[in-house]
Amino acid sequence: MTGFRMLLRRDAAGVRLFTRNGHDWTGRFPLIARAALSLKAVSCLIDGEAVACDNDGMPCFERLRYRRADGHVFLYAF
Repeated sequence: MTGFRMLLRRDAAGVRLFTRNGHDWTGRFPLIARAALSLKAVSCLIDGEAVACDNDGMPCFERLRYRRADGHVFLYAF
């Protein structure tokens, strides 16, 4: 995939998204963080990749870099 490797952590404190280097990027991907709040699990760790798709549903790295808050950004879990 063409995206950013992320670790999503959900616990009693809320949801956080971390890069592979440990940087907190929750604010860069607010829709992914908000979607994680709808999970029935009270706590979890999800290893995945944040990917943005173009209008044809294909991964598009440029779209990910510049449109992080749009609805075409997804977390693909491994």
